[in-house]
Amino acid sequence: MNDLSVLREIFDDQRRFNELVNGFRHDSLTPEQVTEWTKEFSLLLGTEVTELLNCTAFKGHRREHVDSIKSNATEQLIDIFKYWLSLALLWGMTPEQLLDEYHAKSAICELRYKQEVLMKRSDVAIIDIDGVLCDYKGGFCNYLNKRLGMALNPDEIGFLNHATAGVGLDEWETIKHDFRQLGIKRRLPVLPGAVEFTQELKASGYSVVILSSRPYKRYKRIFKDTMEWLGANGFEFDAVLWETEKHEKVMQEFDLTNVRFAVEDDPKYAAALASIGVRVYLVNTNYNQAFDHPEVIRVESLAEVIKHERENR
Repeated sequence: MNDLSVLREIFDDQRRFNELVNGFRHDSLTPEQVTEWTKEFSLLLGTEVTELLNCTAFKGHRREHVDSIKSNATEQLIDIFKYWLSLALLWGMTPEQLLDEYHAKSAICELRYKQEVLMKRSDVAIIDIDGVLCDYKGGFCNYLNKRLGMALNPDEIGFLNHATAGVGLDEWETIKHDFRQLGIKRRLPVLPGAVEFTQELKASGYSVVILSSRPYKRYKRIFKDTMEWLGANGFEFDAVLWETEKHEKVMQEFDLTNVRFAVEDDPKYAAALASIGVRVYLVNTNYNQAFDHPEVIRVESLAEVIKHERENR
């Protein structure tokens, strides 16, 4: 029996037990019932965590003898696991998802740890994803066309929003929510020369930092989806950061004297980064033509960024 078979057996056993004891079927719960049972199982899980602590002499201010009996702790850990598993079943997690999410989260935690060291390096290049490395507009237009039976051409649209796409605001928000939830960001097209650009930067000794305004704080899966996209396409990078106020994030995380340049497609972010003294390259697109800034360098390609850096490094 392999690991996945064992997990399936454990999931099925806990599901059967929950339905027997609590009198419900997991697949028939309403959203309100899921919320109520989430609260119930979370509170019960918390009491079991406290019982685990009680197996130890954790109260440093009290002189009391507590026998650290391993079998007692093991029993509490199983109780904790069973309540955790009940929560996972409530939210529709499968054994396959458990393994997938566990390994993905481990990779993310390791990356975050390594990033702490990176923040002290010099020759940092700050690179945006959407519109610089990723053809977000083309990918999203493709999704809209398939979902709504439209024939949008991204080359004929400037800045993509509900108005330029011809979609009502409420429907637009629903579509964007679904787009972020479905993991489509893992399959978005790569812009020409983008992978080679990051590889050239790394080969030249730069520390490559991906800085995106994607709403990771609201949609946690965006981190994993983005990491899978970067890895699957062969991008070279040292860190992935998230922030809607990008210039503030750069000031918070880096010594500005160590930041060599940034690459953007959005005039708002380009201007903000330039305002703190960062050299900014703006990739030329049909939605940033009206923007002109004396401290922002407009380029036609990422290869042009490499050329300019070689001449000014």
